[in-house]
Order: sequence, then C-alpha cells, then structure tokens
Amino acid sequence: MSSDGAGVSGDTGSHSQEQEEACFPAWFRKSVPENRQRQKLTQKSLMMLVRFIGGNWEFVAMELDITPAQIEKFKKANPGSPDSQMMNVFLKWLQARGSEATLEAFVRVLWKCNNLCTVDWDGIEKILINGNNMD
Repeated sequence: MSSDGAGVSGDTGSHSQEQEEACFPAWFRKSVPENRQRQKLTQKSLMMLVRFIGGNWEFVAMELDITPAQIEKFKKANPGSPDSQMMNVFLKWLQARGSEATLEAFVRVLWKCNNLCTVDWDGIEKILINGNNMD
C-alpha cells in the first residue's frame, strides 16, 4: 500500500500544476512570454484589454476587490458609457495594486469570471500574442 501513498503524493504536485494552468486560458502560458505575463499593466494596455470585456463586467471588478458602492459611483459618473465605467474602475485597481497589477493577475481574474461575464477571448488572445503596442 505504500506505493499507493507515493502515487497520491506524486499526484498532488501535478494536481497543483494543473490547478495553476486552469487559472488561465491554455494559450496564455504557452504563447505570451513570461516576462510579459508578469509585467505591470499600463493604462494603455488596460485600455486595449477593456475593449474585449462586455456585459456583467462588474463581476470582474468585484473579483479585483472593487466594492459594489465604488462600482456604482463610477457608473453614475459615466452614465451611458460602459467602456468609461470599466476603464475608471479598472484604473482604480491598477493604482491600488501598484506592481501587483500585472497582466497575469488581470487575465487570471478575467478567466475566473469567464462564466459570469462576456469576454472576447479571441480578441484578447490576438492582442496579447501579437503585442500590438501594449507597452
């Protein structure tokens, strides 16, 4: 039975790696250079990404630790302009998190909210893989 125990122990390591990979779209780790994944997002790169986020984006904001009251404040400040609302909310996160506000962190949250909001993953993949002046 000790071989079963060893198998379980071995599975834990691969399971942990599988869990980490499940936090991202399959193409992200394979196609986006690691130094870029860990790079702090800029306002410009965030603007490019926001274009590909649609309905129910508030779930992404809440996952980024933006409170519902803060979200509502930004919505009232920019009525009729969801892109401006999103941009202002996500900029708040960017400023609050500093160097922790990386592309990796943002994509992880988007992926986590994938079933709750609309995300155009093809568009995001295209700009992240091609670079498209994200810096």
